[in-house]
Amino acid sequence: MKDIEIRNVTVTDIPQLFKICLKTGDNGKDATSIFNDPYILGHYYAAPYALFAAETSYVAIDDSTGLPAGYILGCTDTFLFNEQRRTYLKSLEKYVCENKDNKSESEANIKATIASDIKKTTEKKEYNSEEEEYWINEYPAHLHIDLLPVLQGCGMGHKMMQTFLNNLRNLGVKGVHLGVGGENKPACAFYEREGFSILKQVDWGFWLGMKL
Repeated sequence: MKDIEIRNVTVTDIPQLFKICLKTGDNGKDATSIFNDPYILGHYYAAPYALFAAETSYVAIDDSTGLPAGYILGCTDTFLFNEQRRTYLKSLEKYVCENKDNKSESEANIKATIASDIKKTTEKKEYNSEEEEYWINEYPAHLHIDLLPVLQGCGMGHKMMQTFLNNLRNLGVKGVHLGVGGENKPACAFYEREGFSILKQVDWGFWLGMKL
């Protein structure tokens, strides 16, 4: 395993978070060719964690550049984080609604997700089903992990995952969940090795969870 620095994310990392998110945004592959807007994925999946969940989010530093080349971004309370992220996304509302220049279905979908999240109320917890309400309550934390190729294949994903999970345990969090695309076979295998199990299968992939 490379001796790579892992540290908490900071707001100054946000430009690199955007890059990592885009370079891994097509089921773990480079999504540059399918997005006109290189920042839209990062606005939803990356930047809010540096703003609202830095204490539970980490970056791994590529020693050849001194820049983050991987991250594990997560929070302890999904509902609270979603409320906080919504305040950030509201600043993008006019841009998302007016920008119809989509290069792919994936780009249209993330814009639709952002638009939908902005409209949700913060007055009560909203779930898609009783089943989802159960597992978000039982697995309240969530995470996203992405590594650029320079950090892949050397055990860095496992090291970052253990750093993140140990922090959650120290904070008394009882469970964590995540979503993974069904076409992303390497990621599915990674999460299985790390101890996650399937909570629910959906049309785009799986919701996975782990009790802590």
